[in-house]
Amino acid sequence: MDELWIIMPTLPRFSLRSVIRSSFPKGIPKKSVYFILKQTLKALDYMHGKNKLHRNIDAGCIFLDEESRVKLAFRSLTYEENYSNESPGGYPSWTMAPELMFDYRKGSSKASDVWMLGLLALELFYGGIPAFDFEEFQFLVMGIEDEFGVLKKNGNINNRRVLGSSRFTGKFGFLWCFSKRGKKIPEALGEFVGACLSRDRKKRPTTNQLMEYELFQKISSQGDKCLAKLNKTWKYS
Repeated sequence: MDELWIIMPTLPRFSLRSVIRSSFPKGIPKKSVYFILKQTLKALDYMHGKNKLHRNIDAGCIFLDEESRVKLAFRSLTYEENYSNESPGGYPSWTMAPELMFDYRKGSSKASDVWMLGLLALELFYGGIPAFDFEEFQFLVMGIEDEFGVLKKNGNINNRRVLGSSRFTGKFGFLWCFSKRGKKIPEALGEFVGACLSRDRKKRPTTNQLMEYELFQKISSQGDKCLAKLNKTWKYS
């Protein structure tokens, strides 16, 4: 019988979510967001290549070691004294992938893992999901899809277009949700989030396809440079 063994060292630092709450409530620096997303995506791509799912990707499952290497953990294998009462899912139930929300029998999939990558990107950049209930979140997702819609032709992600967002600029609209966080999402990050949060799971890219997105093409592989501000403020246990 096949078994998956997960071996991780004891890490001296709290999770990334703890750091965001204590030191970066409005989101971590942009370069740090991109670097952490890329490293998390690499780990998830490896898992999906082995036909394994994560199911609970969020900042509470991400850790950095003393050499600025990103570690993606499983929630069931982590413990933090300060946040031990946090809900198991990591995000509010109204943010879950549509296919899980309307039919639990379908279960998690690689596509639902990709959905959670989109949520993670929002949490890192804004310090949390920039919506406060189901209705706001639905308008947010529609607005992201509309503003940063990606067209694919023959698998070429470079064939894309940006659509107008006039339908989502009113109350509970896309720009209204983001204005509450005080900063506008960059185009490259918006395209990544828009692809991950496609309401049709069949249209979400695979982890391998996401690695080819513009967002990750110019990111330094040196974590100490991209994570400098985080390392300065990181609180040790």
